[in-house]
Amino acid sequence: IYLDKGWQSWGDWLGTGRIADQHRTYKPFKDGREFARQLGLQTWADWKRYCKGEHPDLPPKPDDIPTSPQDKYRDKGWISWGDWLGSVPGKKPGRRKKGIEYQSFSKARAFVRSLGLKSTAEWNDYVRGNRPDLPPMPEDIPDKPSAYYRDKGWRSMHDFLRGFPEKKPHEQRKKGKNDAQIIKECIKVEKTDLYVKILVEHTSWLRPHEPYSEWMEGETLPGKVSQSEIQDAVKRVIENHRHFRVCQECGDRKPTGWMHNDRICQGCAEANYGIVY
Repeated sequence: IYLDKGWQSWGDWLGTGRIADQHRTYKPFKDGREFARQLGLQTWADWKRYCKGEHPDLPPKPDDIPTSPQDKYRDKGWISWGDWLGSVPGKKPGRRKKGIEYQSFSKARAFVRSLGLKSTAEWNDYVRGNRPDLPPMPEDIPDKPSAYYRDKGWRSMHDFLRGFPEKKPHEQRKKGKNDAQIIKECIKVEKTDLYVKILVEHTSWLRPHEPYSEWMEGETLPGKVSQSEIQDAVKRVIENHRHFRVCQECGDRKPTGWMHNDRICQGCAEANYGIVY
C-alpha cells in the first residue's frame, strides 16, 4: 500500500533500523579481512560467538561486514577461515608452497581417512577451511591428491577418503555378484520354430529423473538349439560391454544406461563422489 508513498524498509517501519541482508552493501573483501584479523580470533566458532555479541571486550561488528563472509566473499577473495581471521596462513587450492615436501601416499591417506569425510564435496569444503569441526589441513598434504599421487598408489577419491572393502582381482570381477538378478530382470528369451532371440532391456534418459526402457536384440540363434546353447548365449550377452558393465566399486553388474562411466555405476557415483542424478 505504501510502496510509492514513503515506504523504505521493515527496519524503518518498525524503528529497528535493520536492513535486509540482500540489500546491504558490504566492505570489499580485503577491508573486511583486515578488520577481522585485528580482533585476534582463532576459529570459526570464535567468530560466530563474536557476531552474537559474546565478546564484550571487542568492538562490535560493523553492519558492512557480513556474518557469513564465506558466502558473501565466495568469489571475491575468500580462501579459508584461517586466512580470514589471520590465525593460519591462507591456502589456495591447487597451489604448492615452495620448499614443502608432501607426505607419502599411505601416510596422507591414513590422516585423511581419520577425518571421516564421505565425498569429494566434503573434501573440497575441508580444503577451503570450511570445516572448523576438523583439525586444520596440513600443508604437506596436497589439495589435489589425485594429481600428485597418480603414480604413487592412487586408486580413487573414495579409496583416499574412506577405503574399500577388500576386492577380488580384476580377472574375477568379470562376473557380477548379481548376475542371476540381472538375467531375471533385464534378459528375455523369445523362442519360435525359426529362431531364438536373446532380448536385452536398454535404458536411456529423456531428461533427468525420466528413464526410458526398450527391449533390443542381443543375439539370435537358429530355432533348434539346446538349453545349454541358450544359456551360453545369455552369458555372452550379459558380458557384452554394449549392454552391461560390472561396477568396480560395488561389484554389481549394471545395464550401461545405469553406469556413471565405464568403471562405476550411478549409485556408487552418488554415494561415494557426491554426484547427483
